[in-house]
Amino acid sequence: MSGSANRGDFFARINEMGEAIVVSLGDMGLVWLVYLTAAAGFIAVFWPLTRFRRFPWLGWMLRALLIALLCTPWYANSDGRVLAPALMVAALDAITIGQDAAARALIPLGVSMAGAVLLSNIIYFRLRARRRRLDEIHRY
Repeated sequence: MSGSANRGDFFARINEMGEAIVVSLGDMGLVWLVYLTAAAGFIAVFWPLTRFRRFPWLGWMLRALLIALLCTPWYANSDGRVLAPALMVAALDAITIGQDAAARALIPLGVSMAGAVLLSNIIYFRLRARRRRLDEIHRY
């Protein structure tokens, strides 16, 4: 009986203020580990699919957007103690509270995605310039 009560306590604990805590703060590391492992698997599948010979720049941008979309954290609740993937926070806020509440996670997600695109462009064009310089050196 105590084993099933402990499992129930894991999924929905009630704190002193009467709020349900879905996962304790100590277990968030394990939840993040599982989530990031799944995200890494998805990225590993997506990476070769975005190797475009004709438009390599597009592949770099798509990869950066996916990584930013999957790996941007944001506060899961208003007290700001627990971080969760911003995409999940936005989706759950839109479903449970309303579409206006989703903006609190969509704004940092958008900033993260814009930064990822900017960073991917910088890296791509610097590597392309370096490759061209090396080709000129080896040509002569």
